[in-house]
Amino acid sequence: MAAITTLEKFEKTKPYNLFFNIIEKIPETVNQVNAIRFKDLLCPSLGVVKCSFLTAYVVDVEWLTSQYEQMGLSFPQITILTQKIRSQLNEARYPDVKLLQIPTTTEFHKHHSKLGIFVYDDESLRVVVSTANLNRKEWNKSNQGLWISPRLPKLPMNNKFETENPLKRPKIHDENNANIPGESVTGFKSDLLQYLKSYRTSIIEPAALEELTSWIKYVENADFSEVRVAFIYSALGQHERYSNGTHLGGMEKMLSQHCNIPSSENGVPWEIITQTSSVGV
Repeated sequence: MAAITTLEKFEKTKPYNLFFNIIEKIPETVNQVNAIRFKDLLCPSLGVVKCSFLTAYVVDVEWLTSQYEQMGLSFPQITILTQKIRSQLNEARYPDVKLLQIPTTTEFHKHHSKLGIFVYDDESLRVVVSTANLNRKEWNKSNQGLWISPRLPKLPMNNKFETENPLKRPKIHDENNANIPGESVTGFKSDLLQYLKSYRTSIIEPAALEELTSWIKYVENADFSEVRVAFIYSALGQHERYSNGTHLGGMEKMLSQHCNIPSSENGVPWEIITQTSSVGV
């Protein structure tokens, strides 16, 4: 198969846009239309990357910055939200790479999410939800999955989101999503915003909180109306079983709002199997 761009792969995998990673020791994965490398997320065919917001439990900064350099982005603007840094950041070499480190305060305060937000030069953005930490081993040697959103344009000036005071405790979003400009039918945008805002209770440094707030604004000002999947998240800390900010609560809400599941079929009750990485996010 001739080499194709990431955008061409994206178009060929619609409407699901579910991808897997290319594994070094399995040559067949190189030519699969639904297989990509991390650096393919930076392909110019998807848009000219202006800045990135990445979350993971483990981050190898040296490996990560090398991915940007391979795609011609020598001075990447990256904000990394993480709990474990595997290699130290060379601040002199990468002045625009910012680390927002999440402290571990209890056994339930684990940050395992793998999320990417890529903002392009026209202020549009793309969201990536992945299973891989930001290091060479997980992206190149073991099977991983990721979902890539459509390109989400910036909302018109007269339809902007009104930003909350970042020091206020996050509110639970409107269940009908009626007051969220650029919302999707699944409530993806409001759930993503709620997830990002949940980190305000963990980040106490003013500069780090300001950086997080700037990324919340990018999401608030984007049009998510083309998104057709749900965003189910778990926030740091301890929660009641079905409360807001838990996997079970998010799954229950999504299924009750968007699925019609019969109680049984031929006398056999339906079962739903879900998987999460661990206790916590």
